[in-house]
Amino acid sequence: MPSSSNQTKVSVIEFPNGFRIVHQLPAYNLPISNLHLFVHVGSANEEAHTRGASHFIEHMCFKGTTRYPTAADIVRQFDRQGAVFNAHTVKQYTCYDVKCADDNAPKFIRVLADAMFHSVFDCKEYKKELAVVIEENIKDEVDYEAATVDALETAVFEGSVFEHPIDSVKYHKTADTLKYDDVIQFYRRFYVPSNMLLSITTNIPIATVVRDVKHTEFARMRGDCSHVAPMYPVLVERREPCIVLKRIPRMDSANLAIGFRVCSFMHKDAVVLHVLENILGGRMSSRIFTLLREDNGLTYSSDVDTIHYEPAGVFYVFAISDSNKLIRGNKRGRGHKYGPGVIPLVIHMLCDLYQHGVTRKEWAETMQYLENKVAMAVEDADVLSYMNGKRVLLRNLKTVTPYQDMYREYYSKVTMADIHRVIRTYFRKENSYLTMVGGGLPEESVLKKWMNHLP
Repeated sequence: MPSSSNQTKVSVIEFPNGFRIVHQLPAYNLPISNLHLFVHVGSANEEAHTRGASHFIEHMCFKGTTRYPTAADIVRQFDRQGAVFNAHTVKQYTCYDVKCADDNAPKFIRVLADAMFHSVFDCKEYKKELAVVIEENIKDEVDYEAATVDALETAVFEGSVFEHPIDSVKYHKTADTLKYDDVIQFYRRFYVPSNMLLSITTNIPIATVVRDVKHTEFARMRGDCSHVAPMYPVLVERREPCIVLKRIPRMDSANLAIGFRVCSFMHKDAVVLHVLENILGGRMSSRIFTLLREDNGLTYSSDVDTIHYEPAGVFYVFAISDSNKLIRGNKRGRGHKYGPGVIPLVIHMLCDLYQHGVTRKEWAETMQYLENKVAMAVEDADVLSYMNGKRVLLRNLKTVTPYQDMYREYYSKVTMADIHRVIRTYFRKENSYLTMVGGGLPEESVLKKWMNHLP
């Protein structure tokens, strides 16, 4: 058995062409490997005529290669071995992930390399898959939670490359979008070894993984993205609350997000905001869940989340509610008095946080929760592989703090004073945003009145 120090170590190996391997042993001795291949390209790299290209290429890379001519040929490689394969695209990167038996890991590294560099982009398959992607976006049109968060990001990151959704039906409604030649050029520009890394959590020794990669195009091919112009976002500054409403006819519920623009993921405040996020949401004993559901019976679903990009981030409270309970809540007692609705309660909570901060009990319980949550996550090698790769990719790390040590190195150092400081820094009305998607939404003037209660 490997020693505990070897188990926690995260190794980063870089080849002469810039391709990187991130390797860590799992916390178990099962012969299972988790692979995450990251390509450092997402919707933030797109221009007007290539909107949706990153997501579309994610689809096309497995529609046929020079070695495996059809999508069925590729999928069969995974299915025969009982492997699990998936992929997703976000604003900063595209990720292809595989869970398989250790014995099959070298083969799937070769399959991934073939898909990344030798996809044929057959014209017939191109048109057919484009129709599939449009159907996927049509399905997402009725995901009102995602639409609410997209609207929030568009407002918060207005003026930057991060204001645009990852993909959207509207991208596919003009004749100039995603032309074949433009997509091929985009693919060849970004799908190069120096713009990729393979993160793997496996009991296979790192020397063996390096040897296997050396025999693929990941190590052999040349090409880099150094010629790609960096993204210099210029965010729109605001002096009053920003309110965005999307009204849906004949809908009785509303999805809402109230948030604040915060720091980038590289800033020291990011870890403090993550602790605050876990104090306010994510658990059945959290403040927002207790306030909206347990104490007032106004929502079934509520949460708090933080999204960070290079220029900035957004910290927000999300809830789904009966539209009639957004401003005025449930009846109280036998009289005709009503309690406050979702929006007044959330605004009051934010004002109270600004004035008094979090309680010592909330802080202590959340610190214990995070310590145990990190400890329990260690058994999930898929999470370790993904988080290791993501951190190396976005932060360009040469050395990596193991996920197992995240609590000790970062969270344990967050004090109540730190939390109160970030609240005072970011939770201000001129830095606030409200987005809502649903039916029966209040008038903007009413919402502005409530948002102006913020400090």
